[in-house]
Amino acid sequence: MAMILFMLLLITMVYMSMQQTYHLVERDYYPKALEYQDRIDKTSNADKLGEKVRIDQSDGIIYFTFPASLDPGKVRGSIMFYRPSDESMDLTFSIAPDTSGRQACNLVAVPKGKYIVKIDYEADGAGYFQEETLLLKMQ
Repeated sequence: MAMILFMLLLITMVYMSMQQTYHLVERDYYPKALEYQDRIDKTSNADKLGEKVRIDQSDGIIYFTFPASLDPGKVRGSIMFYRPSDESMDLTFSIAPDTSGRQACNLVAVPKGKYIVKIDYEADGAGYFQEETLLLKMQ
């Protein structure tokens, strides 16, 4: 009887483990690893600015304020909201700040939780990169 219960438990555990989904951190991690030095250089450039992109949230809208030392008309790039728990919830926005250097991203309909915000932008011929953890709050 004990042997039968043990076998049933073992079969149940194997079945349950096969039903789990596993998400890789990045799908194409190898090509991205080769480009990592570029990201290090961009992060270093962002640190040299002395001022980071400020991230504020209010009522499901995320506001990005770019450093005042950059000309808002020349800032271009992308903002990625990376959801570590489920890649299907990742979002990407193009950077197009207003004349005051501010941009808003409407995330009202997006599931709340932890996101990693990856801001990859360039201005005046130099590239910049900033990564911040953001917890989208419940309303």
